[in-house]
Amino acid sequence: MKEKFEKFSKFFISMLGKLLLMAAIGFILFNLGKSVWKNYQNVQTINDKKQEIAKLENENQNLKNLNMYYQTDCFKEIEARRKLDYKKPGENVLVLPELSPNNKELTVQNVNKKQDVSVEQPNAIKWYHFIIN
Repeated sequence: MKEKFEKFSKFFISMLGKLLLMAAIGFILFNLGKSVWKNYQNVQTINDKKQEIAKLENENQNLKNLNMYYQTDCFKEIEARRKLDYKKPGENVLVLPELSPNNKELTVQNVNKKQDVSVEQPNAIKWYHFIIN
């Protein structure tokens, strides 16, 4: 009986040792997998942030280029012509109304009336004709 008990205790101890060894290996593998997953997520976050930084740098460069363009004399002249109706000496300006699909004939008639206005008339009369026609 003693031999059976010794055999059983050796078997139990060896099984318990194997079970503890398997549990330790499982615990190590679980933590390793968890660390690998966190590392993967961190790399993905870093890549996303790098792409966002590159996009913002590109946008910043575009804004710098626009700022430089807005400071040029060419832009200032174009805006003065467009918004303030400036013109160079000796230059003739032609103002055409926008064409609407419903009133094509009417807008063409208005353009013809505007061309009849003489250049020698006073500015107030030109404005009157411009607004009325």
